[in-house]
Amino acid sequence: MRDSFLRRALRDVTPPFIGRRVGLYGQQRAPHPEPDSYSTLDDPVEVPCQVEAYLFCRDHYIRDGDSVLDVGFGLGFGLHIMAAKAGRLSGIEVDSAAAQRGGRVFEGHPRVGSVALYDGLTVPMADNSVDVVTCVDVIEHVEDYESLLGEMIRVARRRVFLATPNRRPECTLADGSPKKLLPPGRVDLGRT
Repeated sequence: MRDSFLRRALRDVTPPFIGRRVGLYGQQRAPHPEPDSYSTLDDPVEVPCQVEAYLFCRDHYIRDGDSVLDVGFGLGFGLHIMAAKAGRLSGIEVDSAAAQRGGRVFEGHPRVGSVALYDGLTVPMADNSVDVVTCVDVIEHVEDYESLLGEMIRVARRRVFLATPNRRPECTLADGSPKKLLPPGRVDLGRT
């Protein structure tokens, strides 16, 4: 059942050009750099549209006391934002420098239970172990995004919140922030 949900969800939201080696407007996509060759910390910046995505998730999808996993937590500002409402947070990251920094930043934080380095393939959590999984501006960096989506759905009890950059002029201001956020849509994971 879960596999059919994932395939149906991907079919409904995936543009036909995804999965090919040609990007928008026909140009060749650049190869993904190896994770060891760069770090989120190389150019640390708090991106306005990412902040807005985390605020939107916190305000519309996270319930008081929820457990939340942030996949690809980067600089950690999403964990800080969601800590205002969530009861227990965790973060996983493929960038070893960011994961080490996160360990220092969140050490002793009353709501952030763990931040950890992970292999980018298998989310190191049990099935249905967190209420909400967030993944903000990460999936566009993942070669096998179907597997990542499947892993996030596997560990989520209630909701997966996914955001990815959209630079179309009708949706985005010049600074990269969204022109507007639509009211929350709903994808039912078949769980209450």
